[in-house]
Amino acid sequence: MKKEEGKLIELLGHPIRHVLLKEILLGLGFQHIPPIDSFGWVFLDKKEQGLHFVFETKENYLEQYGQVESELEPENLKELILKEISFTSTEKNKDNSCFKLPYHLVFGEEMNDIKFKMGSPKDRNKFGGGYVWKYHINGYSYKLFLDENQQLQELKVRLTDLSTHKMIQRNRKLRLHNKYIRAENYHLVLNAIKNSPLKKWERRVEKGKSDYSKDILKNLHLYLIEFIENCSDATQQKKANRIYSAVKKLVKSINKIHKKNNYFIEGRERVELVSFIDQVLLASGFHLVSAEELTMEWRNW
Repeated sequence: MKKEEGKLIELLGHPIRHVLLKEILLGLGFQHIPPIDSFGWVFLDKKEQGLHFVFETKENYLEQYGQVESELEPENLKELILKEISFTSTEKNKDNSCFKLPYHLVFGEEMNDIKFKMGSPKDRNKFGGGYVWKYHINGYSYKLFLDENQQLQELKVRLTDLSTHKMIQRNRKLRLHNKYIRAENYHLVLNAIKNSPLKKWERRVEKGKSDYSKDILKNLHLYLIEFIENCSDATQQKKANRIYSAVKKLVKSINKIHKKNNYFIEGRERVELVSFIDQVLLASGFHLVSAEELTMEWRNW
């Protein structure tokens, strides 16, 4: 009997005792469920048919997804929730005789056919001797594995988790914000280095009013220069996402030097650094959120 992929992937996020899920698993010959591993996962394989199920305890699942996708309330935090389904090309199913794939995909079809059905991937990378394409569509996350000839060999499907939802929403906001970036202000962004807070810090070092060294300031200056240049380039290109990435890179670089040097950045220095980042953002036209709010996501100083 040919399995409808819709029935399968619609059961993602449901407890293992869901009636339809139990029926499908029994139909595939799964009579017993193996014990939960140390990571809170259970794997079920039907290798001949190229089907692979990943279950996770409700406790772990809720951390990533926030809720289960079922009116059937899990009995306890250890109850298993269907997290992922994999479809793999095998001799038995290479003609899709065992199940239908999402979007009428067919094992062995080439990248142009895949693009026609699903659009261009959000992310693509080389993987082993082939490629991985990633999509996030209508609440589902798809990972397609293509061979060296860029033909489909495997498909993994999950519901889109909370962090990915957040990333998608953020990227959408950043794309909409491109229109506010003032390309003609790229030189103002470059000139912002004149307002670097490190000049004040240097004077404090000279007066013996701080514990950080000139070597620390030298490294910080290099980070700020790189940040300014990245933001200037992004401003010219009217790319809000690149400004966002430049802030993220700067904050994480400062995190490292802050930790390495006994957490030397205190309240006054934090305010001055954030104020400087704010000046750069305003000069570029980026005003989606304040620097205080933006840096909060990564900052440990």
